[in-house]
Amino acid sequence: MNQSPFEMRFDPQTIKHLGLRMYSTLAPALAEIISNSYDADATNVIVTLIEDKRNPKEIKIKDDGVGISYEEINDKFLVIGRNRRDAEGDKPSARYKRLPTGKKGLGKLALFGLVKTITVTTVQACKLNELVLNWDDLMAARGSYRPKATIINQDTKSFEGTVISMTGLKRKTSFDFNGLADSLSRIFLFDDTFNLLIESPSGDRISIDNKKKYSLLNKEFDWSLESPFLVPPGSWICREN
Repeated sequence: MNQSPFEMRFDPQTIKHLGLRMYSTLAPALAEIISNSYDADATNVIVTLIEDKRNPKEIKIKDDGVGISYEEINDKFLVIGRNRRDAEGDKPSARYKRLPTGKKGLGKLALFGLVKTITVTTVQACKLNELVLNWDDLMAARGSYRPKATIINQDTKSFEGTVISMTGLKRKTSFDFNGLADSLSRIFLFDDTFNLLIESPSGDRISIDNKKKYSLLNKEFDWSLESPFLVPPGSWICREN
């Protein structure tokens, strides 16, 4: 079998620390990947939770962003600790003029605190690439890891975008679908250009948006201003001593 063209270089202890300890709960780890979708100018992101007889089997995050090219996989995606802002500056994205939210290039490692295997399938400019990252193989690689390349620059008519598939989940209990939706809604601010959906194992869907975000807040008080007191320009307010 030919050697994979993709390579990740790292310090094993750093990877172990970041992958296992950076995140211990699902929502913040998934938020790292969703942030990448936002930075890739995605309009729609769908998080799908898959179970088999109430046992967690897979999580998929699919977006319709610009995708990752063959060159960018090695030069950007697989570079640990790459600071996008230092490398490219805070320039707005091409489609929606978004400023980057990703910081240190560590988001992919966050998932290894929750799963064993991460499959990345991505399309950019009619070229399909796919690679598989495995935690056990990564730890055995000792400083230089070549993830399995399953598809390399294959011509495709598929739309641009990326799918992150996570298998070998460490959790043993069924997904808290509604709780995860609530947690994700607290993390993000939304606008009309960014739609986030979460799909339960039974196929139910929740739209995660500002409406849901603010519905979780408890109202402390409210007020109304029917006739605000206005001071005419040039007037003085006199107070008695």
